[in-house]
Amino acid sequence: MKKPFVISISGISGGGKTTVANSLKERLAHSIIISFDDYDNIRLNRDINEWSADGNNKNEWYVEPLTNDIKRMLKDSFDYIVVDYPFGYRNLSVGKYIDFAVFVDTPLDIALARRIIRDYTNRSADRNKIEVNLTTVENELRFYLEHSRPTYARMPETQKPFSDLVVNGTKTPDDIADEIMSYVKTRNHYDALINEIDDPQNYKVVDPAHDIEPLKSYMNKWDGEAFLEAMQLNLNKSVLEIGVGTGRLALRVCGKCGSFTGIDISPKTIERAKENLREFSNVHLICGNYLTHKFHSTFDVIYSSLTFMHIKDKKAAIQKALDLLSPGGRFVLSIDKNQQTDIDYGTRRIPVFPDRPEEVSELLTKAGFTIEQQFETEFAVIFTVVKGMSI
Repeated sequence: MKKPFVISISGISGGGKTTVANSLKERLAHSIIISFDDYDNIRLNRDINEWSADGNNKNEWYVEPLTNDIKRMLKDSFDYIVVDYPFGYRNLSVGKYIDFAVFVDTPLDIALARRIIRDYTNRSADRNKIEVNLTTVENELRFYLEHSRPTYARMPETQKPFSDLVVNGTKTPDDIADEIMSYVKTRNHYDALINEIDDPQNYKVVDPAHDIEPLKSYMNKWDGEAFLEAMQLNLNKSVLEIGVGTGRLALRVCGKCGSFTGIDISPKTIERAKENLREFSNVHLICGNYLTHKFHSTFDVIYSSLTFMHIKDKKAAIQKALDLLSPGGRFVLSIDKNQQTDIDYGTRRIPVFPDRPEEVSELLTKAGFTIEQQFETEFAVIFTVVKGMSI
């Protein structure tokens, strides 16, 4: 029996995580929600604000009742378990069972307003009339300003770097649920591809890193020699690939640069890339979300091919590339000409966000890049852009 896929939804109180979890469940077949707030016996043995100021170690929380229910449900016939709870991977008791962690990033003022509406207002039978206990609200606001605001403010700082996906909590719950679904489907698709590569008796899927002719020539129509030459590689340069996959392009890059970093959202794909690139000693591979992962260095060259179609927020992706480049660094981007909004793989369909060349060109320029070259291949438009030197 296939193990259920466990998704955690985290966020500050009033951030909307429960509403998002419910909206997500409506989209997931054979799913169940487990909610942190339903457990009276989950506890922290000291003041929560003191705990937060003292390093907010998530493992101090006693969460065994929640953990035990997750373990029990993993043996049931669910396809998905949605865990509505604050800590994502950071509480190890629960975190070790999570496959995908989402953080709902909601501004503090919006979350506070939602909590007041939720906890301190009562609507009468006439829906246009709202009863409010102002004294209670005033006490809550004073306590927030004097004690608990730093606790709420610390949570995003400590959770976002350890989440697979960070979503904008000001969006509607349905929009957030759709974004989560898109990301999960994409990640699971690439995990499934590895399973199919490993099962040649039932699937005719080849690891792209080991393409033979005519497949190799076919893929070069997106990122052939002209794409590689645009990087201007040498053995002193540090390189980042966004969407490294199984290492198809990395195999051609690693031997021509000083250090290589690749990031991808699929755990199984990253494991296969490690295999394929094991002969190179300058390789660092990351399983994570490019938009939310906290990189600890800048790069001389960043490149990406056939990956931006999976990224909805093009502006944020381009801005992050600029931020991650050293002054004078190069960003080489290949975008698919295809404008379909989903890809049909026969047994599954995955949503994509088509790249329009004129939009990408505008975003690159507005971010601060200088477009050095823009050219077309049969299937792609390729941009070579440079980050300006700092003054």
